Amino acid sequence: DVELDCQPETQIEVYPGSRNGGLITCYVTNPTAYPEEVEIDIEIDGGILEASGPSTLTVGPASELEFQITIKAVQGMDVQSISIETKATVVSANGIDVTALPEASDTADTIAVIMEYSAPTIQLTTASVDMVSGQDYAIEVIYGNNGNGAYDTMNIGLKGQTRDRLETAGFTISSGVSSL
Repeated sequence: DVELDCQPETQIEVYPGSRNGGLITCYVTNPTAYPEEVEIDIEIDGGILEASGPSTLTVGPASELEFQITIKAVQGMDVQSISIETKATVVSANGIDVTALPEASDTADTIAVIMEYSAPTIQLTTASVDMVSGQDYAIEVIYGNNGNGAYDTMNIGLKGQTRDRLETAGFTISSGVSSL
């Protein structure tokens, strides 16, 4: 017999410069009076993540053993949740091969959550403008998000003291927002 318990969720950051990885901590328990060799198998839904961990473990009689599975994602992956199933199967007990007997196994499920990140970009279409009193000028700003989220909000404008100083100096500031 064997019992397996793994943490239910791991969060993975995929922003540029991140580790792009996560850890899953698991516990395998041998409730029998004999040492067991346990095979560990990891299945990832869709095969879009890489996993590494022990392939076999020796668990003493009436003992519990902790192990970790490392999960690797691709930088910039879309925000999503991915199912991971870990399976522990007894392949020998007290040094005797038991693969011909009915399977003694247990499974544990974990969700890998690919975390959202923002990577805002901003570009002025004109780097500088010489202004003449009494004339109107349009300054265009192109902004975007190279992150992996779909619903980021960007606020662009003049705030506080900067806006107050410009208006005190006689500037009239207005803005219109358009999006594509």
